[in-house]
Amino acid sequence: MIKNNFIRAAVALAAGAMFFACTPEQSKLTVDTFSQTATIVGKVTYDRGIKWNSGVIDSYSDWQPAAEVTVLARIAYSEIGGSSAKGNYEIETKTDSNGKYALEIPIGTSQIGVTVSARPFYQRKSVLDNEGKEAFVNEALYNNSSSSTIYVQSGDVKTYNISVTSSAAFGD
Repeated sequence: MIKNNFIRAAVALAAGAMFFACTPEQSKLTVDTFSQTATIVGKVTYDRGIKWNSGVIDSYSDWQPAAEVTVLARIAYSEIGGSSAKGNYEIETKTDSNGKYALEIPIGTSQIGVTVSARPFYQRKSVLDNEGKEAFVNEALYNNSSSSTIYVQSGDVKTYNISVTSSAAFGD
């Protein structure tokens, strides 16, 4: 019994020492960890809702650039850190005032899959009220983002445009 407790304590102490011996630089992958990169660029747009023209519905969709929205790229660690690695490496950037973004993706020696999407955000949305007149949802949640896995290899520049919608309606 004492021998088993001693072995358990020794294993726990060794595991703890290995965990605390890593510096942040050793335990986190960064773009600088890799000598090669690819770039994914695109534009994020959101459906602002009904497009009005002099009080008359012109269109039921009004796609606008999504400024200052966070774009997320997820790469499985197994894609860049070996087949036994678990979890995802995430890279984020913000769109500019025109909804455009660019992500620099770390690349090893082979092609990898990168899943790209926009994080949820709030924006004003034009809707119909109960009488069929123009109304607004001032803080509509835009959380229905298109996402796709883009395959890239060293030196690639790929374009992926993201469309985001909201399910908000009058009275929300």
